[in-house]
Order: sequence, then structure tokens, then C-alpha cells
Amino acid sequence: MDNSEITTELDGTAYLAEMADLDDDGWPEIYVYVSSAGSGSYGSLAAYAVNKGKSITPIYLPPLQHSPEVIEGYMGHDKFAVVDNRLIRSFPIYRKDDSNAAPGGGTRQLLYRLERGEASWVLQLDRVVDE
Repeated sequence: MDNSEITTELDGTAYLAEMADLDDDGWPEIYVYVSSAGSGSYGSLAAYAVNKGKSITPIYLPPLQHSPEVIEGYMGHDKFAVVDNRLIRSFPIYRKDDSNAAPGGGTRQLLYRLERGEASWVLQLDRVVDE
């Protein structure tokens, strides 16, 4: 592995980056949290895993649409954080008649664990918590 620059096109603005070792392999990953422009401030993630110090691989975060049980009430305003070896994505829950500025359904937290996929690393949805 060398010190080559990695460039990634983002759909929005990076607002925070964290290093963590979610898979406990001794090699930290980097997680860059992104917020889109506009009133929804939809969140996305650019993340990379180090493969035993030899290479760097992108980490895949499946779109929310792949988990229909979590998409209900979603209108953006995502926040990301690493807590206790999990990536947490949280966002306000909107009820049917809520305006974009006034969500009334509480907060949903999605807890992801990092797993080695067939060809890359994947953040797998581990648990959903509605507060």
C-alpha cells in the first residue's frame, strides 16, 4: 500500500470524518459523512477499509430503499456517528402531515455492523431503534 491520494465524488458536502475499527481487525476504517444540499439534507457516506495494510477498499452502505421497514417516515436530515463498534445513522421520523421543518414522529436509529462481503466490505443493518 502506498500513500496515493484517493478522490471520491460526493453528492453533497462532507461535514465530518471519523476513523474507527468496527470489525476489530487492527486496521482502522475511515468514515466520511456527507449531507446533500437542499431542505432535506439527505445523508450519505464515503468510507474505506484497510485490508491488512496492503490495500484500501470502499465500504458499501446499502441504500435505505433496500430496507423497506426503515424507509417509512424518512425525509432526510441524517446524522452519522460511530458508537460502540457500530455505525449509527439517525434521522427524524416524519408523520404523514408533518412539514419538512417539523417532524413529529421521534427519531430512528439504524445500527450497522461492518462485514466482509463477497468482493468488498459491507455495512449490514444490525438493529433499528425508534425513539
